[in-house]
Amino acid sequence: MRFALVTLGSTGDLYPFLAVGRALVEQGHEVALLSQEPYRAEAARAGLQFVPVADARQHQRTLAHPKLWHPVEGFGVLWRHLCLPAALPTWEALQALSSSGGVGAAQPLRVLASPLAIGARLARDTGPIRLWSAYLSPAAFRRLDNPMFVGPWQVPRWWPEAGRRWAWQMLDRWKLEPLARATVERLIAQVGAQPIAGSVFGDWIHSPDGGLAFYDEGFCSLPSRTAGRATRSPPQHPIHQIGFPNFEWEAPAAPGPTLPFDAAPWIVFGGSAGTLGKSDAYALASHLTDRSDRPAVLLDARLTGPKRLSSTLLGLPMQPLPALLQHAHGFVHHAGIGSCAQGLAAGIPQFLIPRAYDQFENAAALERSGSGWVAPHALRNAPAAQLARWIAQLDPEPARRAMVPNHSHPSAPNVAVREAVSRLTAAD
Repeated sequence: MRFALVTLGSTGDLYPFLAVGRALVEQGHEVALLSQEPYRAEAARAGLQFVPVADARQHQRTLAHPKLWHPVEGFGVLWRHLCLPAALPTWEALQALSSSGGVGAAQPLRVLASPLAIGARLARDTGPIRLWSAYLSPAAFRRLDNPMFVGPWQVPRWWPEAGRRWAWQMLDRWKLEPLARATVERLIAQVGAQPIAGSVFGDWIHSPDGGLAFYDEGFCSLPSRTAGRATRSPPQHPIHQIGFPNFEWEAPAAPGPTLPFDAAPWIVFGGSAGTLGKSDAYALASHLTDRSDRPAVLLDARLTGPKRLSSTLLGLPMQPLPALLQHAHGFVHHAGIGSCAQGLAAGIPQFLIPRAYDQFENAAALERSGSGWVAPHALRNAPAAQLARWIAQLDPEPARRAMVPNHSHPSAPNVAVREAVSRLTAAD
């Protein structure tokens, strides 16, 4: 069979697709990854064909934008600087792939795509394509049941359903429809796709062919009621919740990295795209060692090797988290969905500082599970010393759990990835 996987964003958005793509390739299928040019090497390493739909300049411009991590304005930055520029290249690439020969060419191209990769949604209406939407976190859905979030704000549990529907309508009316509708309609007219039915983000971006939710039910279940198409697909094309893919490049190496500390350290991670800011993450880790009399490890994508930052602070480049977390005291991070999943698998207490996008809802879900704490609103943009004081005064032991290793390795996909492959390859 022939597959295309389409994702835009950070490596946290990329890795679930690599997990599924690698497993499909290992079964002998043809798989192409459509994403930003800087991810070409990762695609090749996973054995996938690669088609760039955003160049390195667009990728870097998005990452460097000062409002990318703003809790309200950040989404507009991502939409204008990455999602929209990638739309037509994605549509063109999928049109070419769907009409090309090769193994399984007689069948429709099977596509798994992020809902924000709107070129895939356009291609679904204009070519022989079966499209599954890939939902990486709970924030992808417009919930009407509890817990309901609108951006960074959690709706009070007592709010009636009419008020909840009104909140989504106001979000569309005053922010999202003005941001997107006119441009999407021009794209639809340009490629000859079907007109929008409903709102752009509440209805249109979700594939009528169903989808896969890549997070555990114990973390957050699918909503029972929504204010949009998602979860209301036709019965023959529902959304299936399959769990965290937890992609890893290699099988775990024992015993993992050797750290120059006697005590279990804090692990501080500001996100692969720098959610917390590089200087902020360093300052937080430094203050945390002072406040807790405990060492810390700072993960920094800019590093190429270990760097001793002080007697109690070690900088490390990006590396597999499972071995690093298994002997840690606590995990301080931005509440990206991949980091949450890794922390849950390690059973480690997590201290969460959400800043934008799905991070608020991820953090709340993890706190509800009893596996960590969310920084109070007043502290999320506070000086690093105040955040460190808040973290250091918490007792992490009530949130410590038994390890539940559930990672996807080469030739050994986990349960979630195996189910994803099974559903993607099943006969219609």
